[in-house]
Amino acid sequence: THFHFGVALAELGRWPEAAEHYAQALSINPRNAEAQSNWGVALFHMSDNAAAIEHFDEALRLKPDSPDVHYNQGLALAALGRTNEAAAHYTEAVRLNPEHSGAQLNLGVALGQTGRLPEAIGHLEQAARLRPDWPEAQTNLATALSQAGRIAEALSHYEAALRLRPDDPRAHYNVGYALLASGRRSD
Repeated sequence: THFHFGVALAELGRWPEAAEHYAQALSINPRNAEAQSNWGVALFHMSDNAAAIEHFDEALRLKPDSPDVHYNQGLALAALGRTNEAAAHYTEAVRLNPEHSGAQLNLGVALGQTGRLPEAIGHLEQAARLRPDWPEAQTNLATALSQAGRIAEALSHYEAALRLRPDDPRAHYNVGYALLASGRRSD
């Protein structure tokens, strides 16, 4: 079916072709929430965030209790700089599935960007607990802790990110910065 072809093409990163198959699937069954959502994901990967949002809106109309659609809607909104709207969708994704590490991470980032640092740290800690092997979770948590003046805690998370991605120059920079900020110049 067109839907399954779209999924296979998406797994290969062939987003324009995947989008065409999702469109075909929706011409056969316009009430297919997964096809709407997947078409939105394809458009997001093609940097057509406004169109992606329309498809996520339709997917949510058809299936309002999908944490993944709320999460993807948040990503598209964030890409357009609509941080507060993105945070609302991440919040709903987390409400529907507290174990959604991506939603926890991006909600934490969005809350941090809107000045709600204590709440941001809570969600970033949850993301790091859910996926301790995820360098982005460690780095974003460390950055928020650093902004809150909790340098020693930040350093441990920057070091965790460095262990996970030892070839990342940003991870080395972040550890060095945290060491300097904590007064440990000789380390």
